[in-house]
Amino acid sequence: DHDQLGTWKKKLAGFNAPVNACILETEKRKKELEAQLATLGEPVPGESADVRRKREQTRAEINRAEKRLGECRLLALRIQELDTLIDERIQAIVTRRLLSRGPHLFTLLQQNLGEPGIWVKATHDLLTARSGLRAFGHAQWIALLLLAALALGLSRLLRRYLERRGRGLKPEPTDFPAQFLQGVLLTFAVAAPRLLVMGSIAVALRLMLMGVSPRPFVSILADGLAGYFLAAAILRLIFDPPGPARPLLGMREAICRALGRRLRVVALLVLIGYLLWFALHSVSLPAHALLLAQDIFVFFWVVNLVWAASVLIRAPRFKDFRWLFFLVILTLVVSLGAEWLGFRNLALATWRVLLGTVTAYWLAILLSRLSGSIFDSLDRGHYRWSRRLKATLGLEPEQGLPGTVWLRLAAIVLIWGGFLLSVLHVWGVSDAVITDIWSYLFQGFDLGTLHIVPVQLLWAVVVVAVLITVGGWLRTQLDRHWLSHARIDRGAHEALITISGYLITIIAVLVGLSIAGVDFGNLAIIAGALSVGIGFGLQNVVNNFVSGLILLFERPIKTGDWIVVGDSEGYVKQIRIRSTQIQTFDNADVIIPNSDLISSPVTNWMLRELRGRVKIPVTVAYGSDTAQVKEILERLATGHPKVITDGSSPPPKVLFLAFGDSALEFEIRFYIYNIDDRLSVTSDLNFAIDQAFREAGIEIPFPQRDLHIRDWPRDDGGGDGDAAT
Repeated sequence: DHDQLGTWKKKLAGFNAPVNACILETEKRKKELEAQLATLGEPVPGESADVRRKREQTRAEINRAEKRLGECRLLALRIQELDTLIDERIQAIVTRRLLSRGPHLFTLLQQNLGEPGIWVKATHDLLTARSGLRAFGHAQWIALLLLAALALGLSRLLRRYLERRGRGLKPEPTDFPAQFLQGVLLTFAVAAPRLLVMGSIAVALRLMLMGVSPRPFVSILADGLAGYFLAAAILRLIFDPPGPARPLLGMREAICRALGRRLRVVALLVLIGYLLWFALHSVSLPAHALLLAQDIFVFFWVVNLVWAASVLIRAPRFKDFRWLFFLVILTLVVSLGAEWLGFRNLALATWRVLLGTVTAYWLAILLSRLSGSIFDSLDRGHYRWSRRLKATLGLEPEQGLPGTVWLRLAAIVLIWGGFLLSVLHVWGVSDAVITDIWSYLFQGFDLGTLHIVPVQLLWAVVVVAVLITVGGWLRTQLDRHWLSHARIDRGAHEALITISGYLITIIAVLVGLSIAGVDFGNLAIIAGALSVGIGFGLQNVVNNFVSGLILLFERPIKTGDWIVVGDSEGYVKQIRIRSTQIQTFDNADVIIPNSDLISSPVTNWMLRELRGRVKIPVTVAYGSDTAQVKEILERLATGHPKVITDGSSPPPKVLFLAFGDSALEFEIRFYIYNIDDRLSVTSDLNFAIDQAFREAGIEIPFPQRDLHIRDWPRDDGGGDGDAAT
């Protein structure tokens, strides 16, 4: 039968792996032997006996390898033939089952109308013999009532607590995890009384009727009601949660509410069908009565599913897929017709495919939104715990969490890979095919000479992401704690932090490649073959990379230094392995390749120490008292708190530089503790000099010219030239 054929197919699938391994190993061994034989060469006169013996042994081993390879290939061919034959038999059995026909609806109606008493008798037997009510005494009923009252009281307390927590949340429109949590709290606050009361009753009935066989209907009813209340709560959470929570699927609330109501009716029909199936089978109704009850139940089932699909058609989100919903509605109507015509296996397979695929799709969509929102929250720091995590890793609030890109990829692959496997199972793909897929996923497949194991690749991605995240934490600990107690200068400190970050990334990539099964020997060969092309095509990149290493080790510039490179002047904001970021005084970021910092002249105002000299030119009018000017300038410079006057650097000095065209030119020179303050100190002293000169009556001249007219042209009209002048 079908199950036995499936078992044989599983056994054949178990033989595939060792047979394929036999073929691969034997082919590899044969190639090695052929290479050894080629190395020995052809026989030549006078060769040693050892060489001749070795050649004969190698040929004998090649013959044995060819024989073994032929046997393995023949076994693989036989397995493939048997697998094909089993697939054909399974397909024939499935086709025969799907197209098998039972009595149609009108025949069932005629048969049941001819025996109207069977339904009355079945109902009487269910209520008297199979209900289980006779097994209860007064003590059991009192215990159930007390248990229900206790569960109801606890549910009231739980409801108030959940409502308070749910209404206390104020999620943003883009904060899906918070919306989901609020919906869960408020939905289960409403459903808590029903769930706790019915769940406790169901558990109590199971315990009370544990030794009763067959299982009474009252226990089945309690389990069914508890399951229905749970399903209704989940559907309400997804489509119509209590306010102020919003639906989770991102559609219009009116459409979500209508769809949620219709799906709750579908869930109620599932409960009714479950109870009918148990009740009708427990009282031994004839087959035509069971089939009639099934056809009537299927009618209401299909009507509600069609109604739900018609609600989705009105959603603007699916306007481009309305044809698909019309196709689903048509398929449901056709399946109802097949059920009534007697093709019940075909109808059942159709519903299984439709409902299973739709359920798996919506579940995958929900999980994708939830995982994406969680990663967004990690990147943007929506929650207090995510902000603390960023602070622990040494990240700024606006910075993304390292490694989340790879974790997003792994989550997407897992979710949609699970969706595809679920769809294959729902569509009736044989267990042997599923086993083959698992084999490909966990044992891998060959792509040319490359052996790929998808699960190892996915695991490698996750490990790389985790290692990069842990590496960020280690860098933070190294920066804030371990190196803070070491007696090293700021440049060495930052160089160690930067180099450690790159080393952690390299280690993470190497570990990921190792987990993925990459052969580092082949990787080295490929890298060597590409080195020449990379050297020519990426000369500038390699040059900047090497220059970045030189900057990190020699440290001619450090983060925070005030440097001048060409036309760019500002503070070093970040030194990377390829480029350096400078922030100008206009708050603009300039990216300078590291090779320019090595090959071009660079002025570093803060290379060895923060102290620096400032020069301020000053001009006064001719006739000013130069001694007074000198005394004022020295007094002002010495009195500034940021000017060095403790003797560790030369004291402020005023120089009389030149007799200018329009003024006497002085210059005041002094040292300050931090060259970062050069502009502010210059500005302070300029204000002070202007005020002091005004108070002393010393004039600060501006450029001027005296024009002396040696000759004036006379008036051609005969006028008096002197008068004109």
